[in-house]
Amino acid sequence: MAYIKTYDERSYGTYVNSSSGDRDAPGSLNSNYTLAAGESAYGTLTYNNLADIDVYSLGSLSAGSYLLDVNAYTWDFSNVGYGGISSFQLLNSYGGIVETSYSTASDIEFTVNSTSTYYVKVVGNYYDDQQYSATYSRNDDITPVGDVTAPTLSAVYINGTEFAEGDTVVGSITAFDTSGIAYADIQYLFPTGDYDYLELTDPDGDGTFTASDLIDATVPEGSYLAKSIYIQDASTNQNYVEYRYDGSVYINDTLQSTNHTFDFSKLDFDIVDDDITPVGDVTAPTLSAVYINGTEFAEGDTVVGSITAFDTSGIAYADIQYLFPTGDYDYLELTDPDGDGTFTASDLIDATVPEGSYLAKNIYIQDASTNQNYVEYRYDGSVYINDTLQSTNHTFDFSKLDFDIVDDDTPPSLPAFDIRMTSSDNGTASFAIYANELVDPDGDGIGAFEFTLSHDPSDLLVDVGSIAAASGFFGVPNYNATTGVLELGGI
Repeated sequence: MAYIKTYDERSYGTYVNSSSGDRDAPGSLNSNYTLAAGESAYGTLTYNNLADIDVYSLGSLSAGSYLLDVNAYTWDFSNVGYGGISSFQLLNSYGGIVETSYSTASDIEFTVNSTSTYYVKVVGNYYDDQQYSATYSRNDDITPVGDVTAPTLSAVYINGTEFAEGDTVVGSITAFDTSGIAYADIQYLFPTGDYDYLELTDPDGDGTFTASDLIDATVPEGSYLAKSIYIQDASTNQNYVEYRYDGSVYINDTLQSTNHTFDFSKLDFDIVDDDITPVGDVTAPTLSAVYINGTEFAEGDTVVGSITAFDTSGIAYADIQYLFPTGDYDYLELTDPDGDGTFTASDLIDATVPEGSYLAKNIYIQDASTNQNYVEYRYDGSVYINDTLQSTNHTFDFSKLDFDIVDDDTPPSLPAFDIRMTSSDNGTASFAIYANELVDPDGDGIGAFEFTLSHDPSDLLVDVGSIAAASGFFGVPNYNATTGVLELGGI
């Protein structure tokens, strides 16, 4: 029989329009993209080095005269194209060309002598996209005879409001038509935003049309909302009725003046995550102490952080999360190799570690049970067990885990000493500075220090110009005769 619903590139049988180019009807015979009599199919011929071809099935047409009309029509103004339509064709059930029109101004009129399947083929051009509309209708104005009344709906039902993986959803309607009912469905809005149909059947002929669907892991969780019920009779006139969720009723696409009173929310349902209730250990670990071995570290130092925690099933993982001075977050993973309940991590500070403040933000602990219970203690006092916020805050002071990494390049302070001269020294004082590991930590003969000589100007006058350039000193001596301070740099 002829199709009763249009599935096109724009909305594919739903109430939601997509963008031009999101869908593409095949260029060969198919039954996925369909055109119902009196309705319009909207699509786009998308240029991609080759001319696009879209094919729609009209279904099985009964004997009569028909009119096929295809036009350039822009339905998505965000993707306008001007490629035009090269041609459109009427194809028979084997894909043979019945008739071709090379102009959208020329419709195709055709006659069906015996029931057969037909298709429309729309062909684009080679230089740009083109949006279009396609429609067909009977052209012989045959007055319907026999049954001209649409089916009627008397009841709706679903076997629950909440389902989980492994459950079966059963939906049904009760409907009647003097000629019998050929097709019925319930259209649902999925939690993904898509629309789909629950097709209903009545194998025992009792007037109750039913569908069942097993929920598996591929079915999205969320709310499924009934939007319309469609019923078509089995008469030659194919009368149909659509009951919509807003109360409106359409018979053969004509809006009726009286609304229905069915409550579509009774057909709505949710699919939820129904994980098996945990058995065994269902208690998260507990934290009893926190520790760090200092508040300030420099290159070459080792940061040691630790916590004390307990769980009856043992602890599988623990860490402290820090906010770095760079603005990034990272984790100090803790281990307990001796099993004493103290979980420790140590990290050597090298030249690559940024200087600045490291702020503890949370402590995460997970037990070793099959349920993998976990707890997170946060710096603001909040506690989350298995991602659930607890009503009671913790009392640990996270600032005790904070620390700074600093630049420890300050030259070492040398001890003070006296210079004593006798008359035999002829006013010339000499002294030597011997570098130890404070000045030369690497023992490679390279180090740095500052040397300041202070004296009472009333006891000693220093002629800076007469100071000999000593080995190991650099820079120009700086002498203040008023204060009696001589400054030199040393390497």
